[in-house]
Amino acid sequence: MSSTEKKKAESCGRIVLQVFLTGLAYYVATEIAWALCFPNSKVSLLFRRTLFWSSFLLLVPTRHWWAYTLATILAHFVATQQAHWPVLYALHCEAFDAVQNVLAAAGIRLFIKSPLNKITLRDAIVFVLIAVIIVPFGTAFWGAAFTISNGFGTDYWVEWRNLGISNGVTAVVLVPALLLVAERLSRRGSRTKTVRLLEGSLLALGIMIVGAYVLPLCRPDRTPRRLYSTRRSRC
Repeated sequence: MSSTEKKKAESCGRIVLQVFLTGLAYYVATEIAWALCFPNSKVSLLFRRTLFWSSFLLLVPTRHWWAYTLATILAHFVATQQAHWPVLYALHCEAFDAVQNVLAAAGIRLFIKSPLNKITLRDAIVFVLIAVIIVPFGTAFWGAAFTISNGFGTDYWVEWRNLGISNGVTAVVLVPALLLVAERLSRRGSRTKTVRLLEGSLLALGIMIVGAYVLPLCRPDRTPRRLYSTRRSRC
C-alpha cells in the first residue's frame, strides 16, 4: 500500500470514528434533554440535544454532513424506540430535527465567512438572527403542529413558544461555547487531540452508562414520595 493510500485509509477511519462518536454523544444528549423537560411537554429549556447536531455540522466539511446527519438520526431514533414512542411520530421528529439543524448550519455557513477567532459584530448579529430567531421560531410552527396532532402537548401556542425559546436559548448560550472549545483544541498537536478524543470518548461512555442506570430511577413511581410532595416531575 502506497503512502497516499495509507493516508486515505487513515483519514476514512478517523471520519468513521468521529461519526460514531457523534451518534453516541447525541444519544447521551437526548437522554439528558428528556430529563430536563418543561412540565407536561417534551421540550427541554436549556439542554437541547439539537445543539450538538448544529455544532457538529459547523465543524465538519459540508460533503460529510450526510454521514453526521444519518448518525444523529439513528441515535435519536434508537432512544425514541427505547422510550416506546410511536414509530411514525419518531420518524416525523427525525425529519423535523434534520431540516431545522441543516437549515441553521447552512445559513450560518452561507452568511458568516469570518474565522471563529475573528468574528465581527455583524457576524454576531447574523448568527442571532439565523440561529436564535428565524430558524427556531420558524420551524416551531411545524414542530408544534405535529406534536399537538399526536397528543404529546396541551396547547399549540405553548408548544410553539417552548420550541422556539428552547432552541433559541440553547443556540445563543451553548453553540458558541462548543465551537470555541473545538477551535481551541484544534490548535494543539495531534498527540494532544488524540488524548482528548480518547478522554472524551471514555467520558461519553461513562455518562451513557450512568444515565442508563440513573435516569429510569428518577420517576415518581421509583422515587420516594416525599421528593414529589411539593412539585411534580418535570417530564
